[in-house]
Amino acid sequence: MTKYTGIILSGGQSRRMGREKGLVHFNNRPMISYPIDLLSAFCSEILISSNSKEYDAFGWKTIPDLIGNSGPIGGIYSCLRQSSNELNILLPCDMPLLSPEIIQLLLSTKTLSPIIVPSIHHRPIPVCGIYSKKILPIIENQILNNNFKLQDLLRSCHAVTISIDDEKYIAELANLNTQEDLENAENKQRND
Repeated sequence: MTKYTGIILSGGQSRRMGREKGLVHFNNRPMISYPIDLLSAFCSEILISSNSKEYDAFGWKTIPDLIGNSGPIGGIYSCLRQSSNELNILLPCDMPLLSPEIIQLLLSTKTLSPIIVPSIHHRPIPVCGIYSKKILPIIENQILNNNFKLQDLLRSCHAVTISIDDEKYIAELANLNTQEDLENAENKQRND
């Protein structure tokens, strides 16, 4: 049976939220707890990409950036280096609405590509996907060239994109970046 490591990106500067995004509460739970619960069903190991020691309280290893000020690509790089498994399920801390179906769809895709990500309206979502450790030299080279763009990484690795057109799943892939986003999502859940 294939083993997976879960990687949660929680190292952003949270400028729009104004505080550590993964610790902000959504429906009375820290946002980081949603991807942890989701990944626990698929993964033998979970790594949290963050420079904050506050995430140690969640019982999984927190991985600080090996290369500072490199954004999400630096978090992915640092966690892939620490991962015990070839294949990794990458999720951000700010998509608490994600369901297991999205992950199952990505995992069921048969491809030789080292990256599989969902896409909405032909726009890939690089912070949610399956990433192979094989891309480490490509990421390292890109970071050393001061290119921190995840879309460029997807192109370099010939990523496979899975088109999501069901409205339910499109809503699940929404990032909650601001307090207003949180409140709107909570209100929508209460009214559904």
